[in-house]
Amino acid sequence: MSGFELNTGILIEVTMDKLNELIQERGIVVDKYYDLRELVHEEFEENPEIIEVSGKYYEVKNHIHQYECYDNLCELTKLPDGSIKFLTYHHNGGAHWTELLEDELDT
Repeated sequence: MSGFELNTGILIEVTMDKLNELIQERGIVVDKYYDLRELVHEEFEENPEIIEVSGKYYEVKNHIHQYECYDNLCELTKLPDGSIKFLTYHHNGGAHWTELLEDELDT
């Protein structure tokens, strides 16, 4: 069922070394995926723990996900340590919350 939802938390950019370390720790079979983006989507985004946005990979901390919001919004704040605090409101019937992040980071 689709509806409006809220997502908020902090994004910490993940190096390829760290991402490969997480993949190895989980014992993920890399060969069964078309590419790294598909692997991350299938193995990490469910919670979400790791996401891909605009070709970069981020660890998601303090993620809160709630329904029943009524307008689209994406706010990003770069923190002194280089991480990004985010807040999104959107209708999930046509987009994923990471698409709002991508649009905002690309501007």
